[in-house]
Amino acid sequence: MERPAFGRRPDRAWNDHRMAATEARFRKSAIGRGRFNYISFEESGGKVQIGSRTFVGRSDLICYRSLVIGDDVIMSWGITAVDHDSHSTEWAKRRNDVRDWDKDRKNWEHIAHAPIVVGNKAWVGFNVSILKGVTIGEGAVIGACSVVTRDIPPYSVAVGNPAKVVRSLSALSNANLKVDS
Repeated sequence: MERPAFGRRPDRAWNDHRMAATEARFRKSAIGRGRFNYISFEESGGKVQIGSRTFVGRSDLICYRSLVIGDDVIMSWGITAVDHDSHSTEWAKRRNDVRDWDKDRKNWEHIAHAPIVVGNKAWVGFNVSILKGVTIGEGAVIGACSVVTRDIPPYSVAVGNPAKVVRSLSALSNANLKVDS
């Protein structure tokens, strides 16, 4: 398997010990099919897990602690998923962020973070932003250009900024379908 391509700061985005620990998770998934994908681990100890038969188009996955994408998921291009706020909302606590970042340091003490989970069979449209602490339920559909700030229930359609549920889907209509291996 080819390693995914990465953008800025490739030294922080991926390294051999993370690749060895995570490579098996990518074997039956398509990560952009040769397109540019950016997976950034902000600190050691972060985990990005991508399920079987999942497609992630040209997107940015930025992980401080945990980003989990289930099986049979379709994630289109232009998606940004970030499991943290990047900076404190208080200037006094972020005033040295640029200087510290330039020295390859980051103080995470005052930065909010929470895992992102994309459930099995979900479909995430293009240019969607998924923010920290969100769970997208099994079989949910997220409309293009939406900003997901809160949990989306299973088998529902959510759209907008912020994303709101506009329709419920039937889980039963898909219950007996089997996925070809």
